[in-house]
Amino acid sequence: MHLTNKYSKCYYNIVNRAKSRTMDAKTYVEKHHIMPKSLGGSNDPENIVKLTAREHLICHRLLIKMTEGKAKSKMAFAAWRIVFVSNTHKRHAVSARTYASIRNEVAIARKNSKGSFKHSPESKEKISKGNTGKRLGKTLTPEWCKNIGLSRKGEVRGPLSESTVKKISNSLLGKKKGKFSVSHNSNISAGRIGKRQYNNGVDSLLCFPGDEPAGYVQGRLLKRPGNSQ
Repeated sequence: MHLTNKYSKCYYNIVNRAKSRTMDAKTYVEKHHIMPKSLGGSNDPENIVKLTAREHLICHRLLIKMTEGKAKSKMAFAAWRIVFVSNTHKRHAVSARTYASIRNEVAIARKNSKGSFKHSPESKEKISKGNTGKRLGKTLTPEWCKNIGLSRKGEVRGPLSESTVKKISNSLLGKKKGKFSVSHNSNISAGRIGKRQYNNGVDSLLCFPGDEPAGYVQGRLLKRPGNSQ
């Protein structure tokens, strides 16, 4: 099941050392399946070893390097879960290099398994239990929406790319624009009170007198340069 290479040698060195040592009762350890269950391993005591959190992460990274094909994809997903998804283990922050390495392996695994991966009944049951009690498909409360808005306040969002603008434009083609409500129209009118149109011969803007940029004169830009209509 495993490839025989320098990574497998390192892997079994860690496993065999852990089997023969005696750990202090206060030391935090995690149970590790020597032969992963997703690759046919069992829950037999002979297939389980106690590792430190650091050793556990290293072993799962080594498993990616000592497998291939679908097995490699499974090991990439397992490493991703054990670091960023697991809520049953104590985790220490990983370096940017480690994050990038595992994330890259997961991206490749997803690409290779796209359309061919199906969850087993056991996996589906675990996913269902994991989602129990979560707000999936439910309307957020006003308080929740307010907190989301406050958390995003002050964020600077960059301009949309040309491809994104084009996609939005194409998606709106042929659609009828709905009419604004009376209150919406009233708010728009109120926001324009006291403002005047200014232009510099190319662009126009709406602002209060005295706030216009240098080179702008009062008046509406009736015709844009290069527009013959």
